[in-house]
Amino acid sequence: MKRIVHYLLIVTLSLGLTIAYAADPFPNKPIRIVSPFSAGGTNDFLARLSGSILGDAFGQTTIIENRLGAGGVIGSNMVAQAPADGYTLLLGSISTHSIGPTIYSKLPYDISANFTPISIVADVPLVLVVHPSVAAKTLPELLALIQKQPSKFNYASSGAGTIPHMTGELFKTMTKTDITHIAYKGDSLAITDLVSGQVQMMFANLPSAINFVRQGQLRAIAVAGKTRSPALPDVPTMHESGVPGFDVTGWYALFGPGNMPIDVVNTLNTEIVKGLRKPEIQAKIRAQGAEPVGNTVKEFTTFLAADQAKWKRTAATTGIKLD
Repeated sequence: MKRIVHYLLIVTLSLGLTIAYAADPFPNKPIRIVSPFSAGGTNDFLARLSGSILGDAFGQTTIIENRLGAGGVIGSNMVAQAPADGYTLLLGSISTHSIGPTIYSKLPYDISANFTPISIVADVPLVLVVHPSVAAKTLPELLALIQKQPSKFNYASSGAGTIPHMTGELFKTMTKTDITHIAYKGDSLAITDLVSGQVQMMFANLPSAINFVRQGQLRAIAVAGKTRSPALPDVPTMHESGVPGFDVTGWYALFGPGNMPIDVVNTLNTEIVKGLRKPEIQAKIRAQGAEPVGNTVKEFTTFLAADQAKWKRTAATTGIKLD
C-alpha cells in the first residue's frame, strides 16, 4: 500500500510540474531581434524601436543583433534556421522579402515556408540625394549632368538586391541613363561614403538620410514615392520632376521563423501593434520621415503576396538577376 501511495505521489508531482511548465507564459526569457544590415541605418533604427516596444510590453530584455551581408540574406538565414519559438525574430523588409526572392537565383531558405509574418512596423519613403559637389538642384539638372558625363556618376545602395539598389536600376531604366552601382552592407555605410564624396548619389531610405539633408551634408533632389514626404515638404516627387509613374516606397516588418505557434504569433502581433499606436512611438518614427503601420497577421500576409508579385514584374522589367 505504501508503494502505491508513493507511486501516486510521484505521478501527481510530475503532472503538476508538467502542467506548470506548459502554462509558463510566453515570453519567459530575452528576445533577440536580428537586423540584417549595418548599425545606424533604417533597419537598425526600427529593429531597436521594435525591441523597446516588446521589451516594455513583456518586461523582458530584447537583444538587437546586426548580422549584415549579401543584401540581408545572411541575417535572414540566421532567423530562418532558428527555433520557431518566438525568441528569435527578424526585422525584415521589402529588400529581404519582396525584392531579394525575385532577383537571387538561389537563396538558402524558402521565403514562404521559412518565415512567419508578424506585422509591418513602418512604411519608409526613399529620397534621391546627391553630394553637395554635384551641380544640380533639380532632377532635370541632374539628368543633364549624367548625360554629359555618364562615367562620372556612381550611385550607392545598402546592398545588391535591396530597395535602394532596385530603385536605382528602375531609375536607370525609366530615365535611360547610365550610372554605376556601388553596393555596401547597409544604409549607414553607403551614406558615409556619399557624405564624404566617394559616390555621387543614392536612393536612400529617408530615416537614414534626413539628418544629413537637414544639415546640408546631402542635397535632396526628389522623393521616390507618389506623394511628397511631410518631413521634406519642399522636395518634389520623381513624378512631379518629370518621370511619370515613378513610385517606390519601402517597408520594414517583424518576421519569425516558419511554423511559429499561432498563440505566440498573435501575442507578438498584439504587443507590437499596440506599441505602434502610442503617440510617443509614432512621433519617433515620423520624426525620421517614416510612417508607423502595425497591421494584423492576415493583412500583412495578403500585402506580402501582392508586393512580391509586383517586384517580380519589376525585376523582369529591369532584367536584374543575382547569383
